[in-house]
Amino acid sequence: MNKKFMLLSVFVCTVLTYAKFDEKVIKLEESVITTDNFESSIKETGANITVITSEEIEEKGAQNLVDVVRMAPGVIVSHYYDSIRFDVRGAGSPVHAEKNTIVTLDGIPIKGDQITNIPIASIERVEVVPGGGGILYGDGAIGGIVNIRLKKIDSFAEGKNYSGYITGSASSHESNKFGIGVNTKITEKVATSVGYNSSLKRSDKRGDEYGDIFSKRKNFVLSTKYNLNSGEIDLRYTRDEKKYAKDGDVSEDIYESDSKNPGNISRGESYSNDYHLGYRYDLSSKTQLYSYLGFYEKKFETHNPKTGTVIPKDDEEKIYGKIQAKHNYTDNDYFMLGTDLIKEIATPQDKTIDDSTKDSYGIFLMNENKRGKFTFLQGIRYNKAEYNYYFRDRDPIPVEKRNVKTKTTYEDYSYTLETRYNYNDSGVVYGKLSRDFRTPLISEMRYTVNAEKLNPQTQDTVEFGIKDYLNDTYISLSTFYKMTRDEIYYSGEEYSNFPYYNIGDTERYGVELFAERYFGKLTLNTSVTYIYHKIKESKFESLEGKEVPFIPNWKLGFGARYEFTSKIVGNMDVIYYGNYFDSDDPTNIRKKDQGDYATVDLSLSYNPIVDLTVTGRVNNIFDEKYATYVGYWDNTRQYNRGDGRIYTVEATYKF
Repeated sequence: MNKKFMLLSVFVCTVLTYAKFDEKVIKLEESVITTDNFESSIKETGANITVITSEEIEEKGAQNLVDVVRMAPGVIVSHYYDSIRFDVRGAGSPVHAEKNTIVTLDGIPIKGDQITNIPIASIERVEVVPGGGGILYGDGAIGGIVNIRLKKIDSFAEGKNYSGYITGSASSHESNKFGIGVNTKITEKVATSVGYNSSLKRSDKRGDEYGDIFSKRKNFVLSTKYNLNSGEIDLRYTRDEKKYAKDGDVSEDIYESDSKNPGNISRGESYSNDYHLGYRYDLSSKTQLYSYLGFYEKKFETHNPKTGTVIPKDDEEKIYGKIQAKHNYTDNDYFMLGTDLIKEIATPQDKTIDDSTKDSYGIFLMNENKRGKFTFLQGIRYNKAEYNYYFRDRDPIPVEKRNVKTKTTYEDYSYTLETRYNYNDSGVVYGKLSRDFRTPLISEMRYTVNAEKLNPQTQDTVEFGIKDYLNDTYISLSTFYKMTRDEIYYSGEEYSNFPYYNIGDTERYGVELFAERYFGKLTLNTSVTYIYHKIKESKFESLEGKEVPFIPNWKLGFGARYEFTSKIVGNMDVIYYGNYFDSDDPTNIRKKDQGDYATVDLSLSYNPIVDLTVTGRVNNIFDEKYATYVGYWDNTRQYNRGDGRIYTVEATYKF
């Protein structure tokens, strides 16, 4: 580990332990909706929750959700080619992380590509819940939940019938962003919002004869909210468009000697439409109803212009819905009952092959009882997933099974048992036992080793934690043990096309710590994540006892905020990632020499007037070299380099 980073670690930890301060922000009372879709506080939730507010996002000049979430304990968030991936509690490499972590928008699960398109200026807060959500969200909550909450469209200053923002930024390599959003009160009960955002991100890597490496996005959102006497109705339409030229992986010698080399460049475009209807209603002072219904579609066109190869990518459609009711049967007790459904359709580019589908149905029940300083929570979910799919026409699928229709059904369940104890006005300890699951994606079912049927992935977790102010420092500490059975992974050793299979049973245990302390104008925080992980049992002897690839044992974060004046604030974030094995190396036959790097981000914000914020930001100020992906084929390691130093200037005006 870098000596300078070690010295900084010791300094920050020492200061957090011994210094005093007079100002205190009650983080435990911050509201979250992630755990039950109804508002509660961090203190009332048995999880090591991190909340990042819009004020923090704006002050740091965050350009995307990687900038927003990277300091949270238990989470590794990264750019993976042209998308954003969240690895929560060792969910896996970026290839697998999004399949084991659920990302929601206002409590509604969304696809990975939708994450990248969310305008940063429209976000009210981000809630990160490691190891939570299995009852409410079900399939896929192996790592945890990341919930993105949008700003309310009917929140106006006194005497005003409108609000909104205009934002723009310019970054290195001629990258830029622009956004505008306007909220208007139509009547006392009806408000509407219109938003348009565009971005152009260029890479510092070389282009080719067809042009630069870039990602160009456009996002349009139209929302309407109707306030009922005891509830509300929300309508939202979102349109996303993207054109891109995406870099590929390069061999080890090129990675070391020519960092600007883009490898094989693929180009393409996509568009998506998302229609959403939400409904909340208070049936009585003790009973609340919440439901939503939506339709999402996405179309792709991806190709390599040099070879003329069309890269296979299924078009997607999703119909989704949920209804749940919460009833307080005493002042201290409630139960919640709900059901949800998701129908997914994958349409191959080859129109001679029929669609593949996955239909998921779930029902869940939660119950909470408060007795004095104790709170007891119980929850259970049943889920059924039905597949109709066609195996891909590609090795290692046997010839006789290619493009053959196959049906599969899985039935799974999850549960949670949680106890919290409020030992004083500010402190709470908790313990939790839970079971979660994830079923395979359609794309995984269609492409397995020798067309074998995948088993669902299940996970049992034990967790203990504490949240409190100790020695005038806010501390959130948790420790956990997870046993995952039939973990789904891809094979990159024998098969270069990376088919999927169950690698066996894996275990992880770890510790997560977040501490924050105030010294007048200076705020310091630190986050520490340690995860031990290995493949415990497998039908493949070469895997037993080996580490799960691409998961560092250590992630350390240290942050500083200094208020130079009431209008000028500076921030610094330092994050260290430990060593890990290559993404496709579950046998650990290569060296554990990836990772072991630190990045430093700096920002300075200036508020010349109340509603205007101007921010300067430098990501990776020391231009640290690291890889977002490392694999092996063509008899050599293959790398995809992460972003180097990036300068950004941004201005946001709110009205």
